[in-house]
Amino acid sequence: MASIGGLKLDLASTYGAYTIATFISAMLLGVTVNQAYRYFGKYSDPPLIKITVASLLTFEILHSAFSIHAVYYYVIANFGNPLALLQNVWSADVNFGVIGLNVFVVHLSYALRIYYVSGKRLILPVILTMVSLCHASLGWYLTALLFKDRFIVNLPGTPETIAKVILSTAVGIDMTIAITLSLYLHRSRTGFKRTDKLINKLVIYTINNGVLTSAADIVALAFVFAEPDNLIFLAITQVIGNLYTNSLMALLNSRRSLKMTQKDNTHGSSTGLDFNSMPAQTKQSESSSSTFARSPMSVQKLDIHRTQSDASGKERGVV
Repeated sequence: MASIGGLKLDLASTYGAYTIATFISAMLLGVTVNQAYRYFGKYSDPPLIKITVASLLTFEILHSAFSIHAVYYYVIANFGNPLALLQNVWSADVNFGVIGLNVFVVHLSYALRIYYVSGKRLILPVILTMVSLCHASLGWYLTALLFKDRFIVNLPGTPETIAKVILSTAVGIDMTIAITLSLYLHRSRTGFKRTDKLINKLVIYTINNGVLTSAADIVALAFVFAEPDNLIFLAITQVIGNLYTNSLMALLNSRRSLKMTQKDNTHGSSTGLDFNSMPAQTKQSESSSSTFARSPMSVQKLDIHRTQSDASGKERGVV
């Protein structure tokens, strides 16, 4: 516990926690780079998905660079200047906005997935997009407040309240996405063993991604309520952006193995791997043909999950 200008500052739970989180975030950036390398080497997706992956990678690099700068500012540039520890540094402040953009892109990707898997129903995807946009905007608003008030001791005021709203909103969005996708995938069951097995895998992927990011947000939120005077909650938010990015990248890169399972599936069912597959349409096709289970021609027409390859051997498809 250090005493600076008459104020007691626990370095372990403030800048120590922030430094450790920066190291962890940098390691997760390595995972993101590896995921992006695998993605661009294996898949030939539409430009929108490629731009999404490139944007997430860019945000992660910026986030890591700003975090490293903040650590350098406090530990190296101002070594022996304890008064500097009482002030915010611009790079740490900007990171709130960068993380907000990162999370917004991931939420937007899942909202688009819900749009297609639900049969192109707009209401919920639009609501999720608007709420996520507000979430990202609050991140930049928090950045603006921290630029205006540079002193760490004032964090328990308005910035703390905004941080609570940001984290609570993220938990709500994550849980809504996980529950919605799981329900639509569950409705896609056909009763065929291989199809239902694939759908079970997708449900597990969806729930795991939602639980992982929600758990991180909840833990950070708990520290905001319980320990607003230290930077442990800020340390946890350092890693949250990495978790969102890697959850989406893992889903994108899992498509090849999942589609290998689908190749043996001759019963055609909407699983959500392809944004163009819609449960409602599949169900209408099934109900309009009483010989679905017996007619090979019907099975071939409904098998919408064929893997396509271009001349370079990359897979074409969407999430």
